Amino acid sequence: MELTLINGRFETAGAKALLEALAAVKINYHQNCIQHQHNEEDIKMSENRIKTIERELKLALAYCSGSETIDLMATLSILNVPMQESHN
Repeated sequence: MELTLINGRFETAGAKALLEALAAVKINYHQNCIQHQHNEEDIKMSENRIKTIERELKLALAYCSGSETIDLMATLSILNVPMQESHN
């Protein structure tokens, strides 16, 4: 199954706002995971994921700065996975 979250052309400011909002949701998810996890390995994984999201967001925002309009397409692929293989 697929869920299309974004599919359109945006002025740069709007595109940046959407990217920042999407990144904030995922960062918040990992921050909540850190608060509720007791396994050091899982905590480190969430901390590293936050750093990666922040780094990639910075690059994406810089990329958007060179244009007046930006096309954004974001589609989630949703797959059923057995519990032992699930990841965040």
